[in-house]
Amino acid sequence: MINILIVDDSSTMRKLIKKSLESIGYGKNIQEASNGLEGLKLIEKDESINCVFLDINMPIMSGFEMLHQLKEKEIYDRVDVILASTEILTLGESYIDELNVTGVIPKPFKKNEFDLTLIPLLDMIDNKYKNDDISFDNEILIVDDSISMRKIVKRQLQKLGCKNFYEAENGRKALEVVAENMDINLMFVDINMPLMNGNDLILQLDKTHLLDTIKVVMISNNEKELKSIVDSANVLAGILKPFKQEDLNTIVLPILNSFNKDKVSEDKSCELNSTCELIFEEANLDIEELDELEDIKEIKLDYSVEDSIEIYLQKYKGVINKNPKLLNAKKLEFSKMKRFVFTAYNHLIEMDVSLKSNKVLNEALRQLRKIEELYKELIFDKQASIEVIYKKMFLKQQSLYLYFNKKFENLGENIDEESKKAKALYSELKRVKKEIEKIENKGSIEYLKQIKIFKELNSNYANTLHKITFSKNDIKDIIEAIKKFKEQHISLFETIYMDKLKIIEAEFIKFLDAHCYLFDYILWDRAKNSISVRNFFSKSEIVGNYSSQTFLEHYLRSIDKSKTDQMNLRLFDLLDYLRKTDNRKIAILGDNNSDIVEMRNLISTMDRSYKAQGFANFTKLIDGVTIQQDLLIIDYQMKNFKLYEFLKEYKRVHKIKKDEKIKVLIIFNKYNKEAIIQAIESGILDASIKNYLIKPKHLHKLMLMNKVNSLV
Repeated sequence: MINILIVDDSSTMRKLIKKSLESIGYGKNIQEASNGLEGLKLIEKDESINCVFLDINMPIMSGFEMLHQLKEKEIYDRVDVILASTEILTLGESYIDELNVTGVIPKPFKKNEFDLTLIPLLDMIDNKYKNDDISFDNEILIVDDSISMRKIVKRQLQKLGCKNFYEAENGRKALEVVAENMDINLMFVDINMPLMNGNDLILQLDKTHLLDTIKVVMISNNEKELKSIVDSANVLAGILKPFKQEDLNTIVLPILNSFNKDKVSEDKSCELNSTCELIFEEANLDIEELDELEDIKEIKLDYSVEDSIEIYLQKYKGVINKNPKLLNAKKLEFSKMKRFVFTAYNHLIEMDVSLKSNKVLNEALRQLRKIEELYKELIFDKQASIEVIYKKMFLKQQSLYLYFNKKFENLGENIDEESKKAKALYSELKRVKKEIEKIENKGSIEYLKQIKIFKELNSNYANTLHKITFSKNDIKDIIEAIKKFKEQHISLFETIYMDKLKIIEAEFIKFLDAHCYLFDYILWDRAKNSISVRNFFSKSEIVGNYSSQTFLEHYLRSIDKSKTDQMNLRLFDLLDYLRKTDNRKIAILGDNNSDIVEMRNLISTMDRSYKAQGFANFTKLIDGVTIQQDLLIIDYQMKNFKLYEFLKEYKRVHKIKKDEKIKVLIIFNKYNKEAIIQAIESGILDASIKNYLIKPKHLHKLMLMNKVNSLV
């Protein structure tokens, strides 16, 4: 019996999972927890819980932390963990394998997709059937674009006694795996997959004669489509999703047993035949196989030059396409900022270690590191020779090219083996010939016996030489086909690749720079709320906003530029860059010109990263400012001025969502309780951050800057 625990901080998601479980008959024994710590306590208390649906990002204790605790407390072996999170697609398959979870379900999920995965997954957990008596040594390839489905098929086959597995997420990858692992003899193939579907994969395997040695079982949730392919293609069987262990047993066990029977019959034939007969049998088989290659004189394309480059570059484009708006967002050049921004992060962590556990900051850092690693790969490819890139991006995408290369290797190995055998046979022939020459009685039984041995050896020797000759001829044909194919496409590849590389590199640098700005912004946004960081700024008499520029100015103020080393000179260059690019835009609106000038001068003098503009007319501010401002400073007592109407128009012009707040600092010439309450009730003022200032006769500069810094 399955006793399920759903651990997710979203009550809506818990209800949705519970409802889905109930609809497929697993809704009787379900408990819930809103975070990892709560879930851990429930599992420790209730030992009957044996299945956990686990979210990753949660407050108090994350899913990763809970997994770690389960392993620490040695509870992990008695529970099956199913990760259900939006993070699944970004974690990477190798990392998921390291976690050793039973299954994964990416969010958001559709009801029918959820059921297709869950039914076999839960059946696998609930079904205790295990075939301990039989062990199958088949080399099995599972091809499915769903990592969950691959895990399910693998685990259920393990229960049947299978041990050796390969995986591929589409038909294209499957061809690469088969080319590198020629011992694969059984495949489980999903029909609907990206890049190359199951049907096209079967056609490619058939074209390269691999279906002669590989048995294929198709998998699909479309019964009509499955029947059509099983009936028409060279396919052994079909399995309809969602399937249970008993369904798999019924279809797959006979197939696995048939392999065992074939193996037994092979072993018996080896016992019955003499060594010489076996040599002839092997030679004939190989010669027939080589004859098939003679019909293939030309390597055909799986993907055109342009398509193969596009497929390879998709790992870069895919990352950008997840958030294309960042290409037009604010940026900081990562090449200039890299060392300093990570150093600043480490210094701030030393000041306040709690920043290290900030979820948003950690995610921003993870994303920046991930984008940086991808960028390094891109630059590595850019610096490689065109021959290396051609092989990596184009040749490795062509299944027939890979197949021919593998055949070339196999034939080379065969020639080496047969040459050794020929050498040994020749030595034995010379020895037997000498023995025959020693026998004087040419009619004796011994003489006739030695003559028979000589003839058998000579026949084997001739067959071996014949086989070597065939192999050498086929190697020659394969080399010519490979050479022709490589030379045929490299020129076009180089032209298209260089053009596409320029475009993707320019876009990726923009994307990396945008992530650098985003990380820097989040870092200082979190730092300014830290008491430890604020105390450090106060004790160090650092004046200005919380930013990389301010922090760098603080570090360099004690250094003489004319006497410093090259490293610090680069930091001075970085400071100049930040001063030019890191300008926060502030608009000051009021009908008293002297007040506007005073505030603008104060802000610009105190912190050069702020760019302040004054406006005595609100229509000029709306019409004249094309870029959304980081802060609006507004005199509440302006004549003929309705603040709410102005902000409404400002949002319309800058295409700001109605429910999105604008950063505003309201200036009151004197304390006006009624006006402040009215502004709070209308939503313009926020009582929690007190985004207003009571202006005395002469505005205090620190009072103004502290308020500006806290808001911006």
